[in-house]
This record gives sequence, C-alpha cells and structure tokens, in this order.
Amino acid sequence: MRFFILEHYINPKSQISTYFYPIENAQSVTIGWYIRCGSRNDSIEKRGISYLLERFLYSSTPHYEFEKIGGIFDAITDKDYTRFSLKFHPKYLHNALNCFFDFILKSDWNQEKFNIQKDLQLREIERSDMRYDKMLGSLLWNDHSLSYPVIGTKKTVLNLRLNDLISHKNRYYTQKNVAFFAAGNFDENKIVLMNEFLSNAEFPCGVKESFQAPKIGERKPDIKFLNYADNELEVALYFDLNFNVVNRDCVTLLNSILGEGELSCLSSCCYKSKCMYNAYSFVSTHIDSAVLCINYHVKAHDFWMSLNMIIEQIERIKKCKEESLAYNKPFFMDNMWFWLEDTRQFNDYFAWNTYFCGSENFTIEQKIESFKNISCDELNKTANTIFRFCNTSVLICGQTNKIDKTELNDFLRNNLK
Repeated sequence: MRFFILEHYINPKSQISTYFYPIENAQSVTIGWYIRCGSRNDSIEKRGISYLLERFLYSSTPHYEFEKIGGIFDAITDKDYTRFSLKFHPKYLHNALNCFFDFILKSDWNQEKFNIQKDLQLREIERSDMRYDKMLGSLLWNDHSLSYPVIGTKKTVLNLRLNDLISHKNRYYTQKNVAFFAAGNFDENKIVLMNEFLSNAEFPCGVKESFQAPKIGERKPDIKFLNYADNELEVALYFDLNFNVVNRDCVTLLNSILGEGELSCLSSCCYKSKCMYNAYSFVSTHIDSAVLCINYHVKAHDFWMSLNMIIEQIERIKKCKEESLAYNKPFFMDNMWFWLEDTRQFNDYFAWNTYFCGSENFTIEQKIESFKNISCDELNKTANTIFRFCNTSVLICGQTNKIDKTELNDFLRNNLK
C-alpha cells in the first residue's frame, strides 16, 4: 500500500484551504467540509445556533442523490467546529462532488424547514437531562463559551429566527474558516477534478475566527457536587492540560497506560480492590485547551478508600516503567495503520490534527515516529506536570452529603504536589 500527503494547498480561485490524503487500494473515498464554527462561537443569547444551522443544512441536502451512489452522509457540530462528510465508492467521485458542493453553497432558506428543525432541536433539549452537562461546563470552563451546551437551551433556541441562521452562516462559513478534506482511493487526476469543483466554491471572504482561550492551571481546586438519592457515587477528577507545555502524543500514550485499556492501571486497580468499578480515563481536547479525566463508580461508604487508591495509581503513572511503555506503544504505532481502513474516521483525524491543531505535515509515518520517540523520562515528566493540585477539578454525583468539601480540598492539596 502506498500513500502520501500533499502539503496544505489554498485553491487560487476560491481561496479555500484544501488537504488531500490519497490511499492506494482503499475501497472508499471520504470528502468533508470542516468549518471553524462550533458551540463556542455561539453568543450567550443564541446558544445552540451553530447546531441548528448544521441541522438545517443537513436536512436541505439531496439525501436521495447520496443514497443512489451508496454514499454515507453525516454531519456533526462540536464545541470547536462543524463537519459535513460523505463517504462513497471511488468510482462515484464526480457524482458525489456535484451533490456535496451544492448544499453548502446554495442554501434554501425555507421558513417551513427552519421551523421543523427548530422544533426537533427543542424536543431534543426537552429529552436531555442538562443538569450534569451544565454543572460540568461551569466547573471546567466557568463562564467561557466552552461551557455552553452544543444543543443550546430551551430559552435561547426558542428565540432563534431564520435571519439569525443566515447571519451566522455568512459570518462563519467563509474562505478563512472553511477547509475541504479528502482521503481515500484517488489519484492526481482526481485531485485535479476536486480542485476544479473547489475553484467554483464561492464562499464570502470573511476573517479568520480567533478563539479566546480559557484560563487553565489555576484551580483551587474546583469541587462541585450533584446530589441525588443513590448510594453509589460517580466520581470524576479532571486535570487541565496545557499543550504548550506537554506533548499531545505523550498525553495520548499516558492516558492509555493510565485508564484506556483493559490492562490499564485503573482497570487493574478495580480488579484488585473490589470496592470501585467502571474506572477509566479519557482526554477531552479542544483547539486551545484540554482536560484529562479519571472517572469511576464507588459505594458512598468506600469513597475515601477509593480516592486513596486513585492517588496510588497517579503516583504509579508518575514513575512509569519501560514494560508499560513497551506494552502500550504498539497501539499507537503498528495499529495506526488501521486508521487507513476507515476513510471517514481518518479524514476527521487528519482534519483535527492539521487544520484545527496546526500540524503542518501530518502522515501516519510521522505519527508513528512521534510515538516511537516517547521515552519513559518524557512520560514521567508529563505525568508530574499534569497531576498537580492547581490543575484539578472534581465533580461527584450521588449521595454526597457525607463528603466535606474542605476535607476533600485538603486531601487533594496534600496528595497532588
């Protein structure tokens, strides 16, 4: 299998950023629009507008045309961006491009369609229990726009009008904020074809949107309780990540050792302790900030015992040994080739690393080399940088009436140096 990457290319006519990743012998092609327009771009009064715009555009697409070529079309609005993508057999590239360019460039601003999508979003909000998300957003991001729920609130969505959607699209769906990505089985001739379509993509000029980064690494720590009548607690410890200080790939590997796999530190801890379960860790990443979370469940009367065990695992990860590193590296080296088997998933990964996070030259080989070069010393330094008192936030759900916040604060201060 051969594959290569063309460097970041700006179409000279449309001024759209384009990225191509041909994968010889792949059985599909995925093309995607990636827009710097997520819920963090919503104003306080119009929370949920980016998601409603995505819903409206998605519903306006000629789905039957995609289905005729066996295409899989989907869309998502995240905190940081909106994405529309289409996956299809390589022989249908021309048909796919015809449909895929029309819906985003020739919006049909129909009031009836708007009302339908707005009603559907309001129903989605009614079905959602927003208490946890609202409290978590407030805990991690205070009043920063990252705390906004992607789907908005009943009050803000009710007040949205069709003209609001038009203005929002005109501001954010512009040359400076839209990128086109393609990954899969295509050659240089097909790249020429895609560039011909891109040359006719007339987006407003606009300005590149900049994000106000949230403050990180300045916790007290922040501790919040969500009380409800359940003897079981769900405990989540969040740690701020500053990617100006720690390496993204190193954090990914550290998280795998800590709590992502079946043989991770947290999984082994659950197996041995019998007092806590469903323990795992994950990294939630944004363009300019991120948090690493340790999440687990425990009976209320075992809370302090479980917390001591978590601290033990954190101390263990600060002194990671070569065996743990050697065991986990293959998942981010040999297994990286698996990304090429799913062109849609790879396109998302490709776009996030390059367009949004600024990695100019991204290839599978480069990512493998990056993971290969991570040492135990670097991993331990990263762990010591992350797991500190000033980086910590805590959210506990359940019967928390017997947990004293001051006592918990002092415990974390003494154990997270």
